[in-house]
Amino acid sequence: MLLAETFDWAGPARFYVVIGLVGLLGVATTRGTRGPRERAAAEEADKADLPVAGRS
Repeated sequence: MLLAETFDWAGPARFYVVIGLVGLLGVATTRGTRGPRERAAAEEADKADLPVAGRS
């Protein structure tokens, strides 16, 4: 509310753009959680019909 009162509509708009850029930066710089090693383990577990961590 303070941003809107102080800067009109541009204050909240800039705030949400910055928050979106921070989120985009986080997504772009975070490595994937399933690399080749994890995929190979999941395939082996599927073949052996074993449970895989992280899968329900």
